Order: sequence, then C-alpha cells, then structure tokens
Amino acid sequence: MKTRTFSFRRSGLFPAALALLFAGLFALPAQAREKKDAAKPVLYYLKLAGPYKDLPETGFDLTSLLGGGSSKPKGFFDLLSRLEGVAKDGKKGWVLVDLSSPSLSLNLAQLDELERVFDKIRSSGKKTAAWLTAASTLQYQVACMCDKILMADMGLLDFKAPSMEVLFYKDLLDLLGIQAVTVRCGEFKGAVEPFVRSSMSAHLKAHYKAMLDSFNHDLVRRVAKARKMPWDKIRKLQAKRLFRAPEALAAGLVDGLTSWENALDSFRRTQTEEFTLKVLSLKKKSLDFSNPFTLFAQLFSGPKEKRFRRDTVVVLRLSGQIVDGEKDSPGSIVAGPVARLAGRLEKNPKVKAVVVRINSPGGSATASERILLALRKLARAKPVVVSMGSLAASGGYYISCLGTTVYAEPGTLTGSIGVFGLLMNMRALVNRVGLHFEEVTLDDSAAMESLFREPSPEFLSFLREFVDATYDRFLSHVTLARRIPRKKLLKIAGGRVWSGAQALELGLVDRMGGVDAAV
Repeated sequence: MKTRTFSFRRSGLFPAALALLFAGLFALPAQAREKKDAAKPVLYYLKLAGPYKDLPETGFDLTSLLGGGSSKPKGFFDLLSRLEGVAKDGKKGWVLVDLSSPSLSLNLAQLDELERVFDKIRSSGKKTAAWLTAASTLQYQVACMCDKILMADMGLLDFKAPSMEVLFYKDLLDLLGIQAVTVRCGEFKGAVEPFVRSSMSAHLKAHYKAMLDSFNHDLVRRVAKARKMPWDKIRKLQAKRLFRAPEALAAGLVDGLTSWENALDSFRRTQTEEFTLKVLSLKKKSLDFSNPFTLFAQLFSGPKEKRFRRDTVVVLRLSGQIVDGEKDSPGSIVAGPVARLAGRLEKNPKVKAVVVRINSPGGSATASERILLALRKLARAKPVVVSMGSLAASGGYYISCLGTTVYAEPGTLTGSIGVFGLLMNMRALVNRVGLHFEEVTLDDSAAMESLFREPSPEFLSFLREFVDATYDRFLSHVTLARRIPRKKLLKIAGGRVWSGAQALELGLVDRMGGVDAAV
C-alpha cells in the first residue's frame, strides 16, 4: 500500500498548507520532523471501489492492461491488513471512508470480516465516518460499520433485502428439441431443476427462502446495531427499500446530508490542532515493459512459493471451480498442484499449522476426493483449520469438512451435500434444422455418450450407480469428519444449501469467524 502524507491547519487552504509543509521540511531537522509528525492526529482517507478478491491474482489483468492499466485487481486480505495497521498504530485520529463508487464489490462473508476490523479501529479510539452518494445495500452495510454516516444532498439509498432469480430452461429446450436427462442424489440439488422443470419446486423455494432469511438476519442486525433501532423497525424500513437523501435522514438511516467538499471543509474548521492526512491505497505492482521476456513472465507466471525461515502458520487459499489436472489454472482449484503443495507443507518442519481458506462452488468429484485425501494426510501431521469464504458448497464442502476446526461467516453459503449427472440429447434439434448423424461403431457402448442419441438404459443404470456411490462416499466423509450420524445427516444433506449461521446450528461447521479467527 502507498501512503501519502499532507498537513493541514485549521484556517489554511490547501496551497497554503502545502507551502507550510515544504517550509517545514527545509526548516526542521529530519529527526525533529519525525517526532513532530508522530505526535499529530491522523485523518485516514479510504476510498473503496471495485472488486476485492480473496485470492491474489497469479498474473496481471490483461483486460485492464489493454485498456491502459497495468495493475492487478485488489486483494481483500491486503485491505484487511492495511486497516489492521491503522487499528494498531497507536495514533489518535479519524478514518473517513468514501463509498461513492458504484463499482464496489464485496460478498457477505467479506462484510463480516471487514466489520470486525472496523470494530478494532473504533476500539483503538479513532472516530470513523462514511460518505454515501447513490448507495446500495452493500455500500450502506459498510457505512454502518462507522460511527457516523453522511450522504450527498441528492443521494439515494437502495436498502433491499437479499433475493435470488433462477432461470428455467425446460420449455426452451423442449421448443428446440433438446432433451435433458438427469440423475441425482438429493431432491434439493437445485442446479438440476432448471433443466427438467418449468418452475421451482415448492420444497426448494421454501428452503431457499429460509436461507435468504438467515442471510438477511445478519444484514438487519448490523444496521440495527449501528443505528440503535429495534430489529423490527429496520426490517420495515428495508421493506420500503428506496429512500431519497432527505427521507433517509428523516428515517434515521443517515446522520447528515452534505457534499464531499463541505464535509471536508467542516472537518478542517472544527480541528484546533494540526493533523496529518494519510491516503490508504493498496500497493500496485507495475509491469516491466523494457524487457519482453520479463513482461511475459509477469503476465503469465504464478506466484512464487515462499520459503520459511522460522516457525509459521500457513494460509493456503483455494478459490474457484474444483477440476482435475496437473497444472495450475488461474481461477480454478486444480487437484494435482494442490495435492503436491499439501505434501510439501506436510514435510516442511517450519510449517506448524495450516489454515485452508476455501471459496468454491464445487466441481469434479474425483478432484475433490484427491484434494480431500491430501489434506487429510496433512492433518495427520499438523493442525489443519478450515476458513470458509463466501462459498464452500458441494465439492467446496467436500474438501472443507475434514478441518480440525471449521470456521464460516454468517454470510457463507455452504452445504449442498449431493451429487448429480446431466446429459443432453440434441438429436431432435439437429434433425429439425436438416442435419442427420450416422454412427459407425463396433458395439453399442462405443457411442453411448453421444449428444445425438437417447441414453441407453444400460448407460443410465451405470450413471445412477456412479452417482449413488459418489454420494455415499460424500456422506461417509462428512459423517467421519463431523461426527454426524448418517440418519441425521440425510436430513440436512440431499443437496440442501445453508447459510453459515444455519450450518453452525446443524453442526456442519464449528464456529463463526474468518481467517483472523482461524489463525
């Protein structure tokens, strides 16, 4: 992160303040200046914009590069680390959070972790304030982590409850002449329904609604705590949803209406002593255009593995779809590299414990099994604690359940203990447009996976056996790791998805918390 420092006086304008600053640089010895600056209160300025990713990018963002940029996307844990530093620096001061950017993207689990860091900042004695323009629920949730919330005079607050929309394809597939054939274990494996139904089943809709209610409970709790209002009142305001700035003020959802410039001027006028302004920004790594080979390596090489000189706890971040393979692939959790890395961590005497941070919707059953076995072997040698991010479902839960202790956030989506297989028969579609396929095979099984024939009973029987066996193995892993009897587990498995808070009640995770708690 880069820190820029400026000095202001109560009655001075910006150019005058700069002049005084540079005059001071020449007039005071370096040591004296440092002591003087250390004694000043600090105003920290933080602008939150764009997405913050759990897993650092392995290379540079080519889209950004071609568009004129040359920096990597921002890391969420870099942001947390910077704010932790603010909480621990021992200085008096304020933190001003600019939430005017509509591009801000944080998931529910990240909100929980960010809230804990802001609690530490406030506990350190620093005052915090947020400024909003056109604010969504996300921006408002972050604002509620601060002591004071300001909004632009012409601002808008869209305080909506969580919702979800599911697109159903069956009627379109029928119209096109495409037949979807599914085999699944678990009536609640919702990924299958859009292919075989025209609308959501009643039991799945009720389950999703309960999950959304659990997510929303945490959102409303945060607002009720910040605004010092009853939970029920906040829920009624949320049902109204849209507020112009004066309405938000009248409802007690914000503390004042002002422009950004007026807010800063007002702050400066109220200060009786000189203070330092520090701009909190994440470090950006620049590309080296002077050497084409170096440039290529920067763009496409992965992160270098660290060497440990002293005892340490390693945070192993796994993010993306779980896939089979032997080579790293950005945005995916590839079984081979993860298994080998787990083996190296197991053998490294300097690694005393491992925190596995997981963000994954699942993926390949065989890849999930390989990763689970590697992590289980690691767990026999040293403590392995799991920290779930925003999503650890299906295969993501498969590789999570083995943790000595499993942490989740209230906003984590997890569970989905179930298995399905999906086949498409497109023969009617291609015939309709005048295309015809002829098979030349040595036996009937040679083309059983073809998209242009109806699956044979033998193939469907094999697929059913495979899905059943995989589901049984999934249940066995969870029963062993979580010590949940099979009969009880069947009532919470079957493809059901849960919020982190629900998962805690059901015994699928052990504690609420993030990486900070896991470490």
